[in-house]
Amino acid sequence: MQHHTLRIKSYPILLKRPNSNSPTGLFLRTSFNGKPFKYGLGVSIFPKLWDKKTYRPITKRSEVNKFRKYDPHIDVNLKNIELTIVQAEGIIAQYILSTKKDNRAFDVNELRQALDEGIKNVIDTSDQQDQSIFVLEYLNRTKEQMKTGEIVINAGKKKGQRYSQAAIKNYSNLYNHWLSFEKQIGRKIRFDDITGDLYNQLLQYFHGKALSANTTGRYIKALKAIMTRAYDDGIHSNNVHTHKIFYAPQVQTTAIYLTPAEIEALRKEDLSSKPHYQKALDVFLVGIYTAMRYSDYSRIKPQNIKERPDGTKVIDMITKKTGERVVVPIKPELNQILSKYDYKLPKTYEQKVSKYMKEIAEAAKINSPIEVEEIKGGLKVNSTKPKYQMISSHTARRTGVCLMYLAGVSVNDIMKITGHRTEKSFKKYLIISKDEAANKMAQMDYFKGDNQNLKVV
Repeated sequence: MQHHTLRIKSYPILLKRPNSNSPTGLFLRTSFNGKPFKYGLGVSIFPKLWDKKTYRPITKRSEVNKFRKYDPHIDVNLKNIELTIVQAEGIIAQYILSTKKDNRAFDVNELRQALDEGIKNVIDTSDQQDQSIFVLEYLNRTKEQMKTGEIVINAGKKKGQRYSQAAIKNYSNLYNHWLSFEKQIGRKIRFDDITGDLYNQLLQYFHGKALSANTTGRYIKALKAIMTRAYDDGIHSNNVHTHKIFYAPQVQTTAIYLTPAEIEALRKEDLSSKPHYQKALDVFLVGIYTAMRYSDYSRIKPQNIKERPDGTKVIDMITKKTGERVVVPIKPELNQILSKYDYKLPKTYEQKVSKYMKEIAEAAKINSPIEVEEIKGGLKVNSTKPKYQMISSHTARRTGVCLMYLAGVSVNDIMKITGHRTEKSFKKYLIISKDEAANKMAQMDYFKGDNQNLKVV
């Protein structure tokens, strides 16, 4: 009679995302009878706490303590990972032994089923559940790591770059709304709890806050990004966020630009008793004369000013958002403002600039009525607002684009200044009226015609 001994063997266990700063999934990879076998263990670990030689968690206290602020129950979770691996190895060994004893063929699908049925948490964590599977805790940890730079953008043109303050603020706002949402529905939400129905509940929550469609869309987009990151980290296997129903609302907003007469009215405002308002206006005007984004025109420095051989000056800089190099000619009005600050604009904050510009524009009587159509609380709302209420820091860039176009600067040349890559995205800034378009065309040779050669027949 042949005797078979249970032999427990270690197998290569790899990290799903070895370079991640967040916990990432662990999977076993080997081969049986020449057939590759890969199995996700359903647990995740910070890559820096994984020993690639022993295929076990690093438990050295000084190393573990570095991650305690991100996972208060890290000791329990590391022990659980260790025991899960041991359990998986035992199940594989037991399965191999049973096939030999019963003299039956090795079946990887049968082994996978045995692992699915056998692997479970072997220690009680009912009071100390793995916090990473809860959306709120994972979101909180992720936004904090964004702030410190431990997490960077992991896809697209900005891959490897740190998250902007605006992006971090968006995730922080999502965190606050998610906390409020959980209180409203009376339970904590795991990633695997997110369904199409929960998505609809979340939309209703945002509608109840009377948020605009685009603000709601930004939060849904951030949630989708968090779900993707957690999915890649092996935290969950829920892909509902990739379905068409899980969309981020977005609508075209009512946009405005300022006319030359309105710009002159702003320039004439006496702000001598309010120096911070004057600084905001100057920075705003620089945005008009350059048609650049606030994130670029607000950080112009002397090193960005270049003088050409013909004596003309330009602003030469790399844009923050797209990394494009732009070269903007400096017109006299722009040079007057830049020279006032020795070509280094004063530090301002975008929200403050928007706030102050509304007040300055109101004082300048820029109050023509604007018809506005918005989606708020999921409902279409039509209203009329005075023009000054519609002004923001971004109005400067849109105004610059429209005035350059009306002055006869070609679309291609303006795009070189603005950094737009496609006409489709650029043309969202061209909001001139039909009358203004007709006036512009009337100045062209085609519409002027050739009066000398015209004959009355």
